[in-house]
Amino acid sequence: MLQQEQAPLGAYAILKKTGFRGATRVYRALDRLGDLGFVRKLESLNASIACSDRGKASPAAFLICDQCGWIREIVDARKMKELQASLGQSDFQVVRAVVELHGICSSCAGRTTHAEKVSTSNRLRQV
Repeated sequence: MLQQEQAPLGAYAILKKTGFRGATRVYRALDRLGDLGFVRKLESLNASIACSDRGKASPAAFLICDQCGWIREIVDARKMKELQASLGQSDFQVVRAVVELHGICSSCAGRTTHAEKVSTSNRLRQV
């Protein structure tokens, strides 16, 4: 279902779409699918999304547009290992890494009109 949706879904949204009963079963299934590398949990959205690299369970980061909900999964094991290594040099042991970057995608940024840009610019100058 998550693969068909190509969007993050929470347990209750999955229940609603499937008609199943019992959120506990859905949470357990999502946890198991996560362990197998088929699903990733988006902590900040309290939802899960299908992995782009199904079955590999590679570390990933997510770009999330706060305006339209666009999400891009970035799977770059080398960069994630570099990040963990730099944290290791800080006398800090990483138990679990969650990297979610919220912002505005280029499509939404392009929709901003000139008047909105000027208005925002003026407000920033007044502060």
